Amino acid sequence: MIRRTGNLSFVLLILPTLVCLWLLYDRANAGQQSRDSIARELRANRFVIVDEAGRKRGEFGMSEKGQPQVRLWDERRRMAARMEIDHDGMPALSLEHFSGRPLAAMGVVNGEMPLFVMNNAKGNRKIRMVISDKGLAMLAFYDDKKNQRCTMLLGEEDDLLLSLADVVGQSRLDLSVSNEGESTLQLNDASEQPKISLQVDAAGNALGAVLGLDGKPIRWAAEP
Repeated sequence: MIRRTGNLSFVLLILPTLVCLWLLYDRANAGQQSRDSIARELRANRFVIVDEAGRKRGEFGMSEKGQPQVRLWDERRRMAARMEIDHDGMPALSLEHFSGRPLAAMGVVNGEMPLFVMNNAKGNRKIRMVISDKGLAMLAFYDDKKNQRCTMLLGEEDDLLLSLADVVGQSRLDLSVSNEGESTLQLNDASEQPKISLQVDAAGNALGAVLGLDGKPIRWAAEP
């Protein structure tokens, strides 16, 4: 009877230790299973970000046209920015005015021509920048009537051209500098016919001409 009581005491003494060891093993095994079950991929049609007040501030999902897009709103629920893939599969980024009109937009045309446009608060285009597929860089300025008033071009061979137009879009002044060092200034009439031409060649020789209705010089002025 005494021996049986001693065995029972031993069991009661070691039992807490066995329970602790089992709990530690079970927790470690559960942690391993949790790590093994972490998803490598998360799939959804839309993700929405809200602020502390529950207002939607961001959204990443599919558009009504079936293209992925990211949209951001300010604290007054006004669209602030949008990035998406357009119907041609090209990326586009738009920064919005609080009225919903785009202020600035950046995109890619035909997969190879980067384009950047800036508008005023009315949504009218004011500045346009583009690089063509042949490497021609163009910067253009527009008035409120959508007329292109100023154009800067950097050609394929690094020729530089500046053209200024009147209120109806007719070019009235052309200034160019070639990659060979020749500079030319040309003044045009309302029908874009050249009237005065000034030129300095690469060697530094100056030449000026007043042109007639047919575009031919009627008066020359050359450096002696």
